[in-house]
Amino acid sequence: MCVMCGLQLLVTFDPVLVEKVATLLYLVMEDNPSMPRLYLTGVFFFILMYTGSNVLPVARFLKYTHLKQAFRSDEVPSTLSQTLLSIVTITPAISNAL
Repeated sequence: MCVMCGLQLLVTFDPVLVEKVATLLYLVMEDNPSMPRLYLTGVFFFILMYTGSNVLPVARFLKYTHLKQAFRSDEVPSTLSQTLLSIVTITPAISNAL
């Protein structure tokens, strides 16, 4: 899939299209070595503009990319990184839904 074509579909804000694009992006980015460069496409900007109610595929995509991002602990003090990790941890009930 051309990521730019998927981004154009995200901007339509059609609930069915956004859900399918989020699912497709999730499947394409799963274990993809080029995932660290995904932010260059603007996908996060456009996907966070979506205001629909069917956000589970979007949340699953965002959760996966967040957990797989390159994290360098030497850039952030350990107390701050522990605080940030505790804040972004999703509760088990929500995590199971994703």
